[in-house]
Amino acid sequence: MLNNFNNLDDIEIYKLLLQDRILNFPSRFWVNRIKEEAKHVAIKLLKYLIDERLKFNKEDVKTEVSKKFLTKYKLHTASKIFGRSDIRYIISAYPEAGYLPWQFKHDKVPQRYWTIEKNRIDALKYLFKVEIKWNIEDVKEKLTWSLLAENGLGSLHYYYSSLFRVIKAMYKIEISP
Repeated sequence: MLNNFNNLDDIEIYKLLLQDRILNFPSRFWVNRIKEEAKHVAIKLLKYLIDERLKFNKEDVKTEVSKKFLTKYKLHTASKIFGRSDIRYIISAYPEAGYLPWQFKHDKVPQRYWTIEKNRIDALKYLFKVEIKWNIEDVKEKLTWSLLAENGLGSLHYYYSSLFRVIKAMYKIEISP
């Protein structure tokens, strides 16, 4: 078992961890760094794992990466730097990918994300205008709770008591059954 890591860079240490040649990151690996450096290292390790080792594409990331995934690949501690949110961790690592918090198959959006009305409205607009390309008439005719759930927005029912309220919030119009 190795115990001298002075001459190894972060990726080399992580490779040893993935190969089970060491059981954990060296003592104080994360805490001896200032927060920005720790974030940089965490992102570097996640990108190494996803891009080089697993060779995931954008869809793979949305369907495979989760808290369980980070634990399996020994990056759960790194996610703590991002408020214990694997989704924040991924989005921080890949800002250019345009990942949206509700697009991840296995995990919920970060805590309190939906309490901000702008986040709810942005998600609805993205779904209707970008993903399924509906106009207001389509939304009025076809919107269902199951459609929202299938697209990662099922928990919006906690904020809107009816689909009419969803439409009203998004389009700022009066509508009734």
